[in-house]
Amino acid sequence: MYAAGHAPVQNSTTRYRHHGRVETRRGSDRNTDPHTKLFTLLQMQPCVVLLLTLAILPSLVASTTSSLINTTCSKAPNVSYDHCVNVLSADPAGASATDKRRLLIAAAKQTVHSVTSTVHIMSDLIQELNTCIQYYQRMGEFTVGAIDDLRAGRDAGLIYPKLREASDEPLRCDTAFFHGVKKNLMEKENSENKNLAHLASSITFLLFNRRC
Repeated sequence: MYAAGHAPVQNSTTRYRHHGRVETRRGSDRNTDPHTKLFTLLQMQPCVVLLLTLAILPSLVASTTSSLINTTCSKAPNVSYDHCVNVLSADPAGASATDKRRLLIAAAKQTVHSVTSTVHIMSDLIQELNTCIQYYQRMGEFTVGAIDDLRAGRDAGLIYPKLREASDEPLRCDTAFFHGVKKNLMEKENSENKNLAHLASSITFLLFNRRC
């Protein structure tokens, strides 16, 4: 039933009689060495080597790049170290740079991008300021007209709408900036002028309703 000299003698463990010796082999004893398992895995799955390499490579590159950026920023004169590191590290071209020349190119390109963005903002601000100039010209016309009406002794009911309209013009200027570059250079002045015009219109309202 079994080949001579190789009959198993027990079921709990597999024993083989070989040339007069009894050898015991347990299934769990096979490939228990972790290094052997890893080697076997790498033999069976060649792509594992590639994946491990790709996983380790970025950290090696990042370490080298970080060292280059840190060294460069620490030696750059008249430059904030933190600002230098933050700018270059945040830029993919700067973070992947392998020498100072490439860092310089990355910094210069960042400057060009910032200049272009700033010019765009300024152009939009000019447009919004021109719009606000028109609003303030109308505000001045309403206010001067109200003063002329007061001096001419006209009824407060005719004066109030002009001053009330004048107080709305600064808000329109705020709105113009909000819908434009969202950088309101006139916020303080708009608030002050609105409050002054509102004060005048409120007094006119009291005169109109004879509550003074």
